[in-house]
Amino acid sequence: MAADLALFEDCVRAIARELRRKLLDGSSWLVARPPRARPPLPGRRAVRGALAALAVATAVGCGQGTRRGSGTDDTVTGTGGGQPATGAGGASSGDVAAITAGPSVTGSGGGPECERELSFEAVILGEPAPFDLIVVADHSDSLGFSRDELAQGLSDLLDGVRGRHVRVFLLTPTQYGASSAPAQYPQTGEPVVAWQDPATGEAYEPAMTTYSQSCTDLDRTPIDCPDPRAELPYLVVGTWEFAMPPPIAELTPEQTEAEFQAQEQALADAILSIRGKGSPHEQPLCTLARYIFQDPELLPSNAVFLVLSDEDDGSTPAECLKGFEAGLTLVERDAGSEACSSDCDGYLYSIPGENYWERLEYHCAAFDDVGMMLPGTENSDWDNVALVDSCAEVSPGPCSDAEWESVARNCDVGTEVFSCERQCYTNVLPCQVQLPDASVDACTEAFVYNGIQYKDLPEYCALIDRPATGACTSSGFNELTSTSLTSSQRLTQVTPGFMTEHLAHHVLQEAESQFGEDNFLVEAIVHDPSFSCELGAGQSYATNLSRIVADSRHLFPLCESYAPALASVLGFAQALTQTEFLLQLEEGESINQVLVEARDGAQRELPTTSWTYDDATGTLRIDRSVITGTDSRLNVEVTSACIPIIE
Repeated sequence: MAADLALFEDCVRAIARELRRKLLDGSSWLVARPPRARPPLPGRRAVRGALAALAVATAVGCGQGTRRGSGTDDTVTGTGGGQPATGAGGASSGDVAAITAGPSVTGSGGGPECERELSFEAVILGEPAPFDLIVVADHSDSLGFSRDELAQGLSDLLDGVRGRHVRVFLLTPTQYGASSAPAQYPQTGEPVVAWQDPATGEAYEPAMTTYSQSCTDLDRTPIDCPDPRAELPYLVVGTWEFAMPPPIAELTPEQTEAEFQAQEQALADAILSIRGKGSPHEQPLCTLARYIFQDPELLPSNAVFLVLSDEDDGSTPAECLKGFEAGLTLVERDAGSEACSSDCDGYLYSIPGENYWERLEYHCAAFDDVGMMLPGTENSDWDNVALVDSCAEVSPGPCSDAEWESVARNCDVGTEVFSCERQCYTNVLPCQVQLPDASVDACTEAFVYNGIQYKDLPEYCALIDRPATGACTSSGFNELTSTSLTSSQRLTQVTPGFMTEHLAHHVLQEAESQFGEDNFLVEAIVHDPSFSCELGAGQSYATNLSRIVADSRHLFPLCESYAPALASVLGFAQALTQTEFLLQLEEGESINQVLVEARDGAQRELPTTSWTYDDATGTLRIDRSVITGTDSRLNVEVTSACIPIIE
């Protein structure tokens, strides 16, 4: 029994040595056969472009195949390892290779006491899944300090995803530039969007949109667009198109070392040159919305969004526009009235009165990116909140936070509230009725108005709860009419809603619809109260931007290294790699070794801690972190017990 056990152990060691030698000597003994299509793993959704290949080497137990007699060299067919199939990588095809048995392992008696069989099968699964990295970076001077960190971090990221199809895009939070100058409201000529610096008059750049418009007369005949302030009827239709820039870097599996380094340099140059006369009213959420709401055919299969900003985005869907329609049309309207003493068009009976309102008076202005007010941009306005019985019910003073937020929505595009006061306003409002003739004196006599009879005007005023505190007067008038031009306009938003959180919600909702839950990632490098970064002038916590980051682990501080954020991008890329393979082992078989083969043929052995095998499902799982974009296939060594042959 001891001799048999020793012979068995010698046989196993001999098979393992021979197999390892065959795996590493260039595999010159492989014989190819036509590729075969293989289905994806049941229950898993296919992801385009998974790892590369799986090869299986099997050492079968002695005596399991057709017995070979002494002095012969017959081929032995054994059970071998099962055929690997694709995991998340979808359908595949490959080359299957087989070898004949090598020399038999003999014992001390010189006769054949042990046999072995080796077989290899390779399944070509394609390249790792491509993805796009879309960086939306604040290009104001207040963030200039971070560009070196971002450039270095992205360069390191490219090293980590080398060998893949990867594109890196750089977008800005500025929406509107010089092309938006023609977008003006009829009659006033006021701009529809803020596209230029109010202090210098220079256009913001680089902008994420290109505006174009066309005009017609009222009969829909095309015309050149007139000056909107001219008294000329016209209709205009305008559109803001998303101006998607080319990638600042693009990797492909076929790139040479020189070509790869050129892409690294191009990326660094683009990041370090981030600057421009960008809008101080930055809208990264709108930029993301424009990108995500593109035609699905223009989007990649997988995407990572990285937002870099030192202030929050408070813009609303109404400030993220894709369309503008307006016009000047002819309208006949009431032009008022003139005094009349007899045979008048009507007679007006009136009693003066007053009521009281709780009113919010506020001031708006534009600010630069460090919080300084831009001269000449101030504007004041008011908002009546509620009708009160007397001013004693109103507590004058500074607005509350809720009141401040309510009036902030009324500020012009590109401006924000900087002061707000609560006060009482006395409104002089007469109580009046208009009668067609002077047959009755409504001040003192009964009259019929809108089908209802009233004792006199004081009774009418009391019934409609209108204050009447003075003497009743009457006067005749003749109505005047005129024909004039009137303006109309309609704005079309990229997303529905009217609050910033609506914009953030629809960005995330559309991303899930366009890419699928597992095929996109949103990260942000910003200010957050949980971080130790101190806020500078013009900076703010990214309360709204954080709404699009579903997992707080993908929220990173501006004042620390960007390496963790970019490591998460690499982790997302690794998650797109196939790491599961079907491998059916026979009873008594086990995986002895897993090797990774690169495109250049070099092989390396994976540590046993980086892979596992599930007997129940017949699945080999590889740790994503040990697979790179330049790897092409896996070689798996399967061993089995060696059983002596009894002659």
